[in-house]
Amino acid sequence: MLDTAAILFLVSVGLIYAIYVIMWLCWYIWKDKAGIVTMDTEDVLFFGGSKYIRNVFFLGVAMSRLFSPCMINEQLTNSGLKFVVHLVARILAYGICVPFFNHLAKLRFRNMEDFLEKRFDSRFLVWFHIVTRIAGVYYLWDSHLYIYESFRLFNMNSSIEFVYFLTAFATLSALGGMNVILFGCVLLWIIEWPGIFLLFFNASPYMFKNASVFSFTPDPCKSLYGPNYFLNVLTQLLTIQPMYTLFQAANNLRQSNIAMGIGFVLLLLSTAMYGLCANGLLQFANREKLHLRDSIHGLYKLTFSNSDMFIHQTDQQAQVNYVYSGATVTFPHFFILFGTCVCNSVAFFLLQIQNISMHTYLHTMPNWLRFGLVSDGRELHMTFSSLYLISAYLTIVLLVHGSVSHVPDDISTSHHLLFQPRISNLTLIPALCMIILSPLIPEVWSAPVIAVSAISVFVGLVFSGHSSAKGVELCIKHWLPTGTFFLSMILIPIISMIIKAPGVVPNSLLFKYHLRWRKKPDKSHALSILNDKRVTRAGTASLRIGSP
Repeated sequence: MLDTAAILFLVSVGLIYAIYVIMWLCWYIWKDKAGIVTMDTEDVLFFGGSKYIRNVFFLGVAMSRLFSPCMINEQLTNSGLKFVVHLVARILAYGICVPFFNHLAKLRFRNMEDFLEKRFDSRFLVWFHIVTRIAGVYYLWDSHLYIYESFRLFNMNSSIEFVYFLTAFATLSALGGMNVILFGCVLLWIIEWPGIFLLFFNASPYMFKNASVFSFTPDPCKSLYGPNYFLNVLTQLLTIQPMYTLFQAANNLRQSNIAMGIGFVLLLLSTAMYGLCANGLLQFANREKLHLRDSIHGLYKLTFSNSDMFIHQTDQQAQVNYVYSGATVTFPHFFILFGTCVCNSVAFFLLQIQNISMHTYLHTMPNWLRFGLVSDGRELHMTFSSLYLISAYLTIVLLVHGSVSHVPDDISTSHHLLFQPRISNLTLIPALCMIILSPLIPEVWSAPVIAVSAISVFVGLVFSGHSSAKGVELCIKHWLPTGTFFLSMILIPIISMIIKAPGVVPNSLLFKYHLRWRKKPDKSHALSILNDKRVTRAGTASLRIGSP
């Protein structure tokens, strides 16, 4: 139970966000009455609109939010060599995304689906990628919340007040799309770092007395320290997360790369801070003989229980006897939990829902329905807001506020696997192979990609359908993503070379910019948020990146 100061703080943060959203709407209404057209609706909702919001710092902060919903929980369960490997995997995946995104930006593609549709000329593969994107969001939340529930770690769904806070932020974000979401991400980032410093100050006396971060003990299958985590992170950045949307939202290509650099620096800083804090918390828990789930709460003489929330500890810490009476969480304790466990989760959620809503409107909604619902900028705005609200509320009800039905009794922090093979992630590796091979091998075409993807999904179904067991079968499941990746990367080019494509894939689409692949100017339209007319724009003027 939160005390009065904590509840007032939550309300204050929500009011700050609400005031910004209302001021933004009032500003646009005033512009509308003045008859001044400022920008397209799609630019506002999908990419942020005003260049002052789409600055490199705001975009860099948003990019750094896309790696984990709760970094402190990840560090508490990923000690030792896993900490190092996960950081290296993220750095490598981030480094691969930079040249690939620059390549797509020079080709003037606004999103990954447009690139795949032009590259393979296959609606099936576009739908395959969209299904992968939506299922991947479910898989990410399911995987992280499964681990949090397994170790009974405090997270966003541990307190109903935080769920209400998430719902309020999601509702307000639906009114402005990416424009207000970027502001919300920065607001939450500003709140997060004082929470990190407060936790760092409390954990500093124990920070360098424990060797958990510096221990290097591999798991029995050696699966945590190979390419498995790297492939999952790379798949998330290229297919699930809106990383390219944020990259494309900058004013030009130079600012896009600067934003990527800022996001990279913030990722390193947060990872280092959370790693040191986790090391100190684990030492404190070992000294006080507490479970790792109580490492933060033990600093304030409390213990966390999913059923009873927070309860007081007795003086006999060695036996950890609990007095089962509800405890009020003081403001310093609340601020640490809110800053380290909630802020990034909310930003993580808002960006994912915006990405799902955008691609649902652009690629999933049939043309007859889109044309029937949207005839001007205001209708586009209302349609997007409705899609955002539906996606947000369904995700909160089905995933965020849901509970794990079965938690294994023998789970160990040193052997757990975050990204386990499940039905919801079977299409991730084939989609990754399709994206990686697209600009590298011109001979790759749609039919071999579809065939190999079907084989990969079938193999994944066979192994993911079995229950986890000891020994060889468990290790096979742990190494399944890596095996599937190399199998797909080998089979797709071989089959493509054996079965020649009926046409020739133009090199201009793969390696250099060519204007003839752009839509004709008279067929390129945008919808303005401020008037009811369709605004015709030039084929290159509407694309900011690379344009003069």
